[in-house]
Amino acid sequence: MLVINQNELFFNYISDGLYQMHSDEIINILDIDTFGDIVDVDEFIDDKNKSTLFNGIYASDYSDDQKNRLTKLRQYVESTVLEPYTVQTAECGIWDGVDEGSRKFHNDNQFGGMNCSVLCYFDDTSPETGGALYVAPTFERDKYVKVYPKKGTIVLLNQSKSFCHKADPSINRRTVVGFDYLIKEFPV
Repeated sequence: MLVINQNELFFNYISDGLYQMHSDEIINILDIDTFGDIVDVDEFIDDKNKSTLFNGIYASDYSDDQKNRLTKLRQYVESTVLEPYTVQTAECGIWDGVDEGSRKFHNDNQFGGMNCSVLCYFDDTSPETGGALYVAPTFERDKYVKVYPKKGTIVLLNQSKSFCHKADPSINRRTVVGFDYLIKEFPV
C-alpha cells in the first residue's frame, strides 16, 4: 500500500518543484510489457486529422484494453496520490522516449487549465543510460534538481508558473504516462 506523507509532499512540491514516491501497483496496473504499441509522441501531437481524444490520447490509436488500463491507472493515481485534494483532470499522455521540445526547459501550463503533472515511470533511468528529469525555478534554471526515476516511480511535477522542467533522452526504453491536473490546493 502506498503511504504518502502529505506535509512532505506539499513542501517538496512547493520548494523543489517535484515530489517522488514509488508504487509497484502502477507497474501491475499498466503491465507495460503486454501493453502493446505506444503511439510516438510526435505523431499524436502533430496529427491534426484525428478528432476523438481519450484524456488527451487519440482514442483511435488505442484498443479498449489499453484504454481500460490507462483509466485504471488514472483512477489509482487519483484515489491514492491525489486523494486529499480537489482535482480536475486536464489531459493524459503516454510517451516512449523524449521528444525534441521536451529536451529544453519548458512549462506545460502555458495555456492554463492545469498546475500539476503526475508522471508514472515504467522503465529505469540512470546516469549511465540517461533519461534524467530536471526541474528548476523558471527564472533560475541553473538551480535545477536532477532526478533519475526508476520503474514504478511516481513524480508530482509542479506546473505552476514558478517552475520549468526538461528531460534527457535515454539509450534504453523510457516509457512514461503523464496525467495533467488542475489541483485547487496547489499554486498556479
